[in-house]
Amino acid sequence: MPPATATPVRRVVGAGPTGLMLGCLLRHHGIQCTVIEQRHGIDPRTRAVMVHAAGLETLDSLGLRTAVEDKGVRHTRIDFHTRHQALFTVDFSRLDTPFPYYVNVPQPDVEAVLADRFTTAGGRLLRGLRYTRHQQDEHGVTAETVTDGAPHTITLL
Repeated sequence: MPPATATPVRRVVGAGPTGLMLGCLLRHHGIQCTVIEQRHGIDPRTRAVMVHAAGLETLDSLGLRTAVEDKGVRHTRIDFHTRHQALFTVDFSRLDTPFPYYVNVPQPDVEAVLADRFTTAGGRLLRGLRYTRHQQDEHGVTAETVTDGAPHTITLL
């Protein structure tokens, strides 16, 4: 078990929007955090394009909502069509939230905003490492990773 004076370090595996948001929230609350990501950089392919009200509220609590909105377009509704005929509409304007809309923004842009905040807030972002497992003993916690086919150990406490 680590000494009582050690500050615990949280580790997050994956530097996509969810992992980076979690890292930002942990740093916002003064908790040390390391995010481990297999990719060497932000994937330029977009797998998601919408940030909804709950995500906007969380981004706003971190002071990041405007940065994300500046990279996208606000919409208050979505119309679902088939052969140019509207099937139904989802209206966000009546949501009970300070942000009754969604923002259409490419995922890589959101990741860039979150990664920048995470690292400037003192988070440790390690790219190019594939997490394999971790272990804890009386000296602390180590994460075992692989980089370029070779094993790599990271001491977290």
